[in-house]
Amino acid sequence: MILYENVSNNRILLKLEEDGFITPDDKVEELLKNLTKPSYLYALKLLFENLQNEFSSQVLENSLEALVDTSFKH
Repeated sequence: MILYENVSNNRILLKLEEDGFITPDDKVEELLKNLTKPSYLYALKLLFENLQNEFSSQVLENSLEALVDTSFKH
């Protein structure tokens, strides 16, 4: 129940829905554009942890590539 509350109350995920990003795939694709922001990374984590979400194999592949990008600077 806590996970659902975190997802439903997450400001970034709510904003994405308001902006028309309805499906989990759409939200992930948008969040991947801002991985340097911890709040976006956390929202991405919440999406992946929610077992009710289903993702396309392409979005999962893109996510893995973005998350292991060695050129990413902290």
